[in-house]
Amino acid sequence: MQGKINFIAFTTDKSAQDVQNFYLNERMKAAGWTPNEKGCIGDSEDKQSLGAICLFTREDGDKQEGLAIVMAHDEKSKKTEIFYARIDLTQLTPSHSLR
Repeated sequence: MQGKINFIAFTTDKSAQDVQNFYLNERMKAAGWTPNEKGCIGDSEDKQSLGAICLFTREDGDKQEGLAIVMAHDEKSKKTEIFYARIDLTQLTPSHSLR
């Protein structure tokens, strides 16, 4: 269904940098996802990241999907929140349009 969004959130004891490092372009390509040109984008380029966003897309036949992974480290709890949003980016064609 075009425009449909699924999301889920997790908490981990890993640092935001560890989570960001897990979603390497090579790993995501092997899982069928195409990373955006920069892969994951951290909140800081000169020190340990406390947050980041990773953006990916993939196509399966006529279906197009986007995946956003947002991570943020909470200094108070020392945990990292991870939010995943999967979005159906499939374009409507005349055969799929509402009449």
